[in-house]
Amino acid sequence: MFSHSHALFVDANGVRGAGHLIPESVVLGAGVRAQLSIATDVQIEVLPDPETEMSLFTPRRIADTGRGEVAGMVCRIRPNVDLVNVIEFLADEQGWAGANVCGQIGSLIGGRLGQPDGSVVEVDGPATEVMFLDGSVRREDGRMRAHLQAHLVDRHGIVHSGRLVPGHNPVAMTYELMLTEAAR
Repeated sequence: MFSHSHALFVDANGVRGAGHLIPESVVLGAGVRAQLSIATDVQIEVLPDPETEMSLFTPRRIADTGRGEVAGMVCRIRPNVDLVNVIEFLADEQGWAGANVCGQIGSLIGGRLGQPDGSVVEVDGPATEVMFLDGSVRREDGRMRAHLQAHLVDRHGIVHSGRLVPGHNPVAMTYELMLTEAAR
């Protein structure tokens, strides 16, 4: 089994770091928390992509489990598509009243993160890894609106946190995303 994991670390002094977890070389000690999302009916394959001319992760449905699970979807988001806008579009296209981000892995072309004081932090690109994304989409004023908090690591290894600003967070190479329908 293969695992591609993005991880956010906080040491005993509160210093944040981020990176990829390599399954054969990672040993996790006591006190480690992990958030996992599992889809038993989806397989992620590495397939050639004509747009990027690289082999990329691509989800493929392998079976209907018939377990009556919560409605959800796993999809690959292509390059140059704004992550916030596409999450709103996908939830709306499904006819859902709302959705929750349940799993994800990918990168952005830089990034813009809103801060609690109203300022916006510009994250240096071009390859900005998303270490953690959490949030939901809800219908507000007749349209879907996403509220997404992220931790991004720039090409210098600096971790940035905040709210993804709609229209300013385009996907770099690929973004694999898992959404589930929110309870009504």
